[in-house]
Amino acid sequence: MHDQPNGIEESGSEHVVTPPVRAGRWGSGRRIVVWSVRTGLIGGLLFGLAQSLVLGWPHRGMMGARQWSDVLTYSGAAHGVLWALYGCAMGLAWATVVVVSRRARDSIRPGALSVAAFASGGSAFVLWPAAAILGVSLAEGVQRPWCLVMAAYWVVSFVTVCVVAHWLARTWLARPVCLMGRVGFIPAAGVVVVCGAVQWFERPRLWPPAEITPVKSDEAAGEGRRRPNVVLVVLDTQRADRTGCYGYGRDTTPNLDAFAEDATVFERCVSTSNWTLPVHASMFTGLYPSEHGATWNHRWLDDGFVTVAELLKEAGYETFALSNNDWISTATNLSQGFDRVVRPESLYRARGNSVAEFVEWVLRPAGWLGPRVGALTSQDAGAKYTNQLVARWLGRRDRDRPFFLFINYMEPHDPYQPHLPYRRQFVRPEELDASYRLVWSWRKTVAYSLLKREAYTADELRLCSEKYDGEIRQLDDRVGELLKTLARQVGLDDCLIIITSDHGENLGEHHSLIHAWNLYETLVHVPLIVRYPRRLTPGRRLDTVQPVDFLPTIVDAVTRSPAVMGSTFGRSLLPSRSASTQIASTTRAAVASTQATQPVGRAAIVELMAPGGIGTDVAQRIDVRFDRSGYEGPARAITLWPWKYIVSGDGREALYRLDHDQGESENVVKAKGGEAQRLAEQLRQWLGSRRVYRGEAQLTGQQGLGEEMRRRLRNLGYIQ
Repeated sequence: MHDQPNGIEESGSEHVVTPPVRAGRWGSGRRIVVWSVRTGLIGGLLFGLAQSLVLGWPHRGMMGARQWSDVLTYSGAAHGVLWALYGCAMGLAWATVVVVSRRARDSIRPGALSVAAFASGGSAFVLWPAAAILGVSLAEGVQRPWCLVMAAYWVVSFVTVCVVAHWLARTWLARPVCLMGRVGFIPAAGVVVVCGAVQWFERPRLWPPAEITPVKSDEAAGEGRRRPNVVLVVLDTQRADRTGCYGYGRDTTPNLDAFAEDATVFERCVSTSNWTLPVHASMFTGLYPSEHGATWNHRWLDDGFVTVAELLKEAGYETFALSNNDWISTATNLSQGFDRVVRPESLYRARGNSVAEFVEWVLRPAGWLGPRVGALTSQDAGAKYTNQLVARWLGRRDRDRPFFLFINYMEPHDPYQPHLPYRRQFVRPEELDASYRLVWSWRKTVAYSLLKREAYTADELRLCSEKYDGEIRQLDDRVGELLKTLARQVGLDDCLIIITSDHGENLGEHHSLIHAWNLYETLVHVPLIVRYPRRLTPGRRLDTVQPVDFLPTIVDAVTRSPAVMGSTFGRSLLPSRSASTQIASTTRAAVASTQATQPVGRAAIVELMAPGGIGTDVAQRIDVRFDRSGYEGPARAITLWPWKYIVSGDGREALYRLDHDQGESENVVKAKGGEAQRLAEQLRQWLGSRRVYRGEAQLTGQQGLGEEMRRRLRNLGYIQ
């Protein structure tokens, strides 16, 4: 008798089937590694494509060929490569066991082992970040007890799947599975390579400033419009003093600066609050937070208020909103008046949700590997898809009608995660790894900002600031792309374009982070750049303006006559011009019911309506001695240049002279009591002249928020 390659012994005329000759220990180890890589690559690719299809299907109405191509190739490449690397690591580990142990070599089936490792590791890969996001653990990074829990889960699931896989290996299913592994590896690898090539072509790159040639009105006369298109762009969370045309020394906004040279820059634009919902409601209604009532304890804009979108829609405009912020959506009723409201950021869920979340919540805090993978898997906050959807919509719109386009970009909002090319512009090379490992923490932020503890080091605060600059630079490229698209498809001279921000951001100033708890200039001084060549000449204006001025300005541009609105201070920013045309609905009862007389002087009012305080419960859990009284009542500020007066919820006062103290570091309320009293009196007059919102609360606490919105707001730190 002698061994045959096919495992058959010859004995006379009889053929006896015997088990095939087993490979040596090195051959067995090699087979395990090969099978693990095959399983990881094929399984990861199929899982990634399936996940993208499932997550993208609810958004199929928004997704065109370019979006589907992006999400499928991103998810396929990311899952295929990462799971193949995981399979390789597991294969090497088990190959070592096989080389050392003869018993293991005789009992292990490589295919079954690789399937078990793939299934158990893959499920942990998906469940780990899901548990972290839900707050089960990892809220402060990778905690050792949770690592032990996940390790135990992996062991139990691996043993279970391994037993099942070994049993299946003895059934008829073994042959087709093995055939798929052998035959499918090369095609799967080819698909992953193609996916990677597409993503390389779409990779984030630092762009040169866009060259924009405005199309003159007579060149666009073919569309037959006399009324202007209106474009309102909000750069969410962007500070004025981090913008180049406002004097910032770093190159954060080259495209915006170029646009500003041919537009009007308002030096003193003061927001109406320090966070998204009330400010956008002020932009849309021309009312202050205490007038429209869309605040922290009432997260809803009542139907009785007339919005700029409703006015323009009644005037025959197409109205389209693209919002990457959950606060501007149907969940808060800020969508009223828009023909269509879309959430471009939601499309990123289809790009490979589990990959992005695993990197964000598990790998980045863990050390060396996180930054490397993070550089490949990071994604913006929706600006890329926003511009693609805008371009597609502009190509399909009704060209016989003017349009109102509203866009909210979220890139500068925390957590700051600029793409690598933009990160390199502001972060030192030796600190790039640290910038990826620096994870935003709500508990640490509360401790730093409310309890004034040194929860962040000076280096960490500097990295936060540099990443914030990177986000602004990244968004600026998208703003340049948007302006180029508008110039190409519409003609800028046919548009009233308003580019602004809803609020700023604290980056360590006043021992505070993010945009809550105070009304300093870092939060309420925002950029405002307006281009409307029919009525505005390029230049800089020093008069104080606010978001309540946007609605009267837009109505003035559309009707050629300023509308009388319900805002105490709201006024058109355009030069006066006589005309008789009016939009009838500007005098509807809902607006007339909030009419108020104009107080003397042009001052800026800021309101923070936050009963109960944001994060104060967390601060009290950290330190029971924390006094939350100063954060429970409404806080207000009034600015009459150069003086700024702030009164907090518990009645504490502060006075700053902004021309001499831009950082608001010296409270002169005692030394300049007369100025403080004058501003306090003007604030009291304003409070007496407005019509306070008295509507019934439709939303209190977190009720009414969908699970997806809860997840997003929790990640952004708004709720717990």
